Amino acid sequence: MTDQSNRSPWQDSEARLMEFERAWREDSPPELSKFVQAKDDLDDEQLLELAKVDLEHRLKRKLSVRAEDYWREFPPLSADYATRLELLLFEVSIRRSGGSLPTRQQWLERFPDDPSLVDRLNEECQPPSPSNGEADAAVSVDSVIVPGMMLHQYQVEQRVGSGAFSVVFSGRDTRLNRPVAIKVLRDHQAEDPSIRLRMLREAQAVAVLQHPNVVPVYGTGQFRGLDYVVHRLIDGPTLEAALAERKLNIRQSV
Repeated sequence: MTDQSNRSPWQDSEARLMEFERAWREDSPPELSKFVQAKDDLDDEQLLELAKVDLEHRLKRKLSVRAEDYWREFPPLSADYATRLELLLFEVSIRRSGGSLPTRQQWLERFPDDPSLVDRLNEECQPPSPSNGEADAAVSVDSVIVPGMMLHQYQVEQRVGSGAFSVVFSGRDTRLNRPVAIKVLRDHQAEDPSIRLRMLREAQAVAVLQHPNVVPVYGTGQFRGLDYVVHRLIDGPTLEAALAERKLNIRQSV
C-alpha cells in the first residue's frame, strides 16, 4: 500500500483525478459538487482539472453541459479570465473531437455581452489549415505556446528543442520559484487518444521514481487542446550534441 503521507502534491492531485475518473466508469455519473465537498483541501488548480474531467465525460455521453456551468457552480473557476477561457477552450477541443462545434451565433447566445470572447471562440472553431508535415506542426505549437505566457503556475521562457512527438520549452515554476522544462505534445499527435494516454501514463510512471538518472516529473496539463508535461530543467547540451562532439563511454551513456 502506498504511504499517502509521502506523496508529492502532484501525485496527490493525480490520485484524485484518477479517483474521479474511476467514478465515471461506474454505472451512474458522479456529482462533481459532492466529490469536491468530500475533498476539503482541494486547490483551485485541482478543481479546474476535475471540472475538465467532468466536462469531457458529460460531453462524450451527450449530456447537456457547458463550460460556464462550472464557474457558476464553483466561484474559484470564475475568478479570472484566463481560467474561464481555459475551460472554454477545453470544451472546444472536446466538441471538435466529437464533430459538434458551436456556431458563432450559438457562442453569441451564450455570451451576448462579450463580443471579443465570441470572436475568439469562433476563431478556435474554424477548420485547421492544411498541414504539410512536421514543420507546420512546429509552427502550430509555437503559435500557441509563446515566451512569457502562463500555463497554470508555469511561465514559458523559450523554445529549447523538439522531436517527432513534442516541442520542449524552458520555463519557471512561479509558485516554487524553480526552473522547469515544459514538453508540449505536437498538435497532430494530440489528435490520437492513444498517444495522449501514453504520454500521461509515462508521466505517472516516472513521477513515482526516485533515481539520479531519471528526470523528475512535476506536473501535467492542457492548454488550447495541447497536452504538456513539466519536468526538471537539466542544463547542458542535448544528447545529439554530446554524441556529435565525442563518443560516450558506458557509464556516461547510462
